[in-house]
Amino acid sequence: MRHPHCVGLTLHTAGNQQLNFLSLLFNEVQGWLTGAMMRPKVTESREEAEIAALQALGFLASDPERLRRFMDLTGLSATDVRAGAEDPAFLGAILDHLLSDQPLLLIFAEDGGFKPERIVQLRRQLPGAAVDF
Repeated sequence: MRHPHCVGLTLHTAGNQQLNFLSLLFNEVQGWLTGAMMRPKVTESREEAEIAALQALGFLASDPERLRRFMDLTGLSATDVRAGAEDPAFLGAILDHLLSDQPLLLIFAEDGGFKPERIVQLRRQLPGAAVDF
């Protein structure tokens, strides 16, 4: 079943064929970020954590291998990822994914201008955070 926003969605096949849904997802995440970043920032707020998680989702979506790995590990489909992007618990799971993979976390932190420790702090602002983070 196609998600209404997935017009032109193609499934990945062997060879050089690109996943059209990756660019669609990346564009949607960029739109969410643009809207979220226009709101005033509040230090250590849930909103700041949500923005960081959306940036993390954009980071994952910008690389087909990263996104594919995330989807494989979580069992999520592109439709699930799209639907979850507005759920604070799902956004927390995005940060959990980064925190569970130190090399990935370090790349994201450098690309996004974050200290890795900041991602840990922001994760605590979203539902479902583990006590030991």
